[in-house]
Amino acid sequence: MATVDIDIVNLALVKLDVSILANLEGKTKAVGYANTTYSTLRDVVMGGAPWGFAMARAILPRSTEDLVWGADNVHRYTKPGDCLRIWRVYQQVRWQVEGEVVIVGSLNDEDNTQRWAAAPDSLKVRYIRRVTSPGSYNPFFKEALATRLAMEWCVGLTGSDAKKQVLMTEYVSKMEDAKALDGQEGVPEDIHVPSWSGSRLD
Repeated sequence: MATVDIDIVNLALVKLDVSILANLEGKTKAVGYANTTYSTLRDVVMGGAPWGFAMARAILPRSTEDLVWGADNVHRYTKPGDCLRIWRVYQQVRWQVEGEVVIVGSLNDEDNTQRWAAAPDSLKVRYIRRVTSPGSYNPFFKEALATRLAMEWCVGLTGSDAKKQVLMTEYVSKMEDAKALDGQEGVPEDIHVPSWSGSRLD
C-alpha cells in the first residue's frame, strides 16, 4: 500500500479550512481523496522541480535493442527504475525521452542530413527519483505538495472555485521558488552542458 503522510494531508486540509483527520481510515470524502490521489500528486510535485532530496546520478549503459523504425545509428538507454524525470545529461548530445528509455544518436532527415550527434557507450545523467519516505522530504516540498493536494480537493470539499484559483496561484509560485532554489544550493558543477542538449526531435 502506498505511503500517505497524514501530516501533509492535514496541512492540505488546514489550507481548505476543513477538519483535519485523526487517521486515514473510514469512508469520509477527505479520506477517500487522500488515499486515491496522494501518490500520483506526490510524483507530480516531485517531478516538477529539482528537489535536493530527490536528485540522483546514474550512468546508463547503451542498450543493444534497436528502435522499431526510423532510426539510423540511434541508441536507447533505459531510465533508472525510480526515475520520475531526467533532469540533465552531461554529454554533448541531443536526447529525448520516449517511455522508459532515453534516445540518443544520429537520425537522418528526409534530405539525408544528420540531426543528432553520435551516441556514446554510456550516458551520464542527473535525474529526479521517486522518494516515498516522508521522512526524507524537506519543508519546502511538504508545503508545495500540501498546496497541490488542497488545490485538487478544493471544489469537492469546499465547493469554492475561487479558493481553488488562489491555491493554484500559490502552487505555481512555490514551484517557481523550488526551481530557483536549485541554482542557489551549492557551487555550480564544472561540467559543460551545451545549450542544445535535450532538444527534441520534431
